[in-house]
Amino acid sequence: RPLISNMPGMAYRCLLEKDWPMVFISEAVENITGYNASEFTLPNPKRSFADLYHPDDRERIYAEVAEQSSFALEYRIIRKDGQIRWLFEHGNMVQVEDREEPWLDGFIMDITDRKTMEQDMLLAKEKAEQAAAARAAFLANMSHEIRTPMNAIIGFSDILMDARLTTEQYKHLTTINRSAKSLLHLLNDILDSAKLDKGKLELEQRPFCLTDEIDAVVSTLWLQADAKGLKLHVSVDENIATGYLGSPERIRQVLTNLVGNAIKFADTGEVKISVT
Repeated sequence: RPLISNMPGMAYRCLLEKDWPMVFISEAVENITGYNASEFTLPNPKRSFADLYHPDDRERIYAEVAEQSSFALEYRIIRKDGQIRWLFEHGNMVQVEDREEPWLDGFIMDITDRKTMEQDMLLAKEKAEQAAAARAAFLANMSHEIRTPMNAIIGFSDILMDARLTTEQYKHLTTINRSAKSLLHLLNDILDSAKLDKGKLELEQRPFCLTDEIDAVVSTLWLQADAKGLKLHVSVDENIATGYLGSPERIRQVLTNLVGNAIKFADTGEVKISVT
């Protein structure tokens, strides 16, 4: 009894009869149910522990206990003060040689706090899923709004590149065209939320010219450098191959970030890109 009284839940022994009359139940039952232990125990119990079962759980409890000699289940009870509490119960059927009828020995623990936490986590999960769905819907709707002007920029710059242009005009127009295509490529990755959510972003493997990608980045950023009075130099090793296999958009994205930050945080002097 002293050992049982120090447990965080309550222990019991009951007869394997209708409503399981209690031969013994520990004093902890009062903390869980609000009723004193003497109200449940034979020979003259005032109530049965089964009377406390929540109506929605009663049928399931009877079915699970009757079907097996050892059981573990979670269910609700209604306390003396009207509160609904969640309990975890584990019980075993015990049969001894000098006794014809078996009985149940078991342990019951209040798990209301755990259940509340689980329900809070479930609500938080549902809210997160709703937010993710809203984000996906927003991106899907915005894709049409963004792609329309991007396709116009790409289409009309393609047409202009076939016109009679000076070398400098053609170079600037090529930079606009490549930048627009790069932005559209990145936009497609952003809109593919399924890949982003799974942490998968596949890299393309296709032939490209590295010097062309470097030239596109420099052509885009030299105005920013010039506005701050910075010089932007490029040094390309003569051993660089004419073609490589990889993802040019990603290389251009990384290089743009690096050079852009260099320009942003440099007040004087120069920014040099060295390719070896």
